[in-house]
Amino acid sequence: MKRRIISWMLAAVMVMTSAAVWMGNEKQAEAAASFKVHFIEVGTGDGALLQYGSGKSAKYALIDAGPQTTQLLGGKTIDVSRRVHNYLKKYKIRRLEFIIMTHPHKDHIGGFISILEDRSISVGKVYATQQPVYNHYSGDDDFYSTKTYRTVNELIAERGIPVVVPRMKSSVYLGKAKLTFYSPGRTNFKYGREVDFNSRQVNKFSLVCRITYGKNSFLMTGDTQQESE
Repeated sequence: MKRRIISWMLAAVMVMTSAAVWMGNEKQAEAAASFKVHFIEVGTGDGALLQYGSGKSAKYALIDAGPQTTQLLGGKTIDVSRRVHNYLKKYKIRRLEFIIMTHPHKDHIGGFISILEDRSISVGKVYATQQPVYNHYSGDDDFYSTKTYRTVNELIAERGIPVVVPRMKSSVYLGKAKLTFYSPGRTNFKYGREVDFNSRQVNKFSLVCRITYGKNSFLMTGDTQQESE
């Protein structure tokens, strides 16, 4: 009789343990299926970190990385060049599946410099827009200068990271989160207002993408303008 009772008790323990393990795995799988967008405070421009899953199995991507400096309302200029980089380090992120440079103005790509200089952070791919008007710029010191753009491109080339100009309506995935490119779908944008027309023209070529996961969606627009809208 004692043997039967012990056998029943052992069987009950095994069932309870199996159930606990199954429930634990189910919870882990549920947690791993989560999707988050971190909107990082960069002062000016954008810096959005995409995260699919959690823990060691999490996958990350980055849309823009803010500027190197930003001006406060009182006129004071502060250094924000490492804001996004420090955010990645804080959460011990060592791999970006891809980065998206919506357009080459330095308030959106300046923060990529410190990230690309950090060889402990690997980058799988760069998605960028074609800029047929960018060579119209002159000078290296104005806000929309080519200097930052050249530095970022040199770092990408040094590291051998592939650069892709996405086709419109094409999609990429971060885990099960889907990212679809919607603009620019054309290359014949006409110049508009004369004031600051070069910077406005580059804005028109901003990559616009929609991220969908389950019932949630996010529209990332860069600095796109009326024609793309």
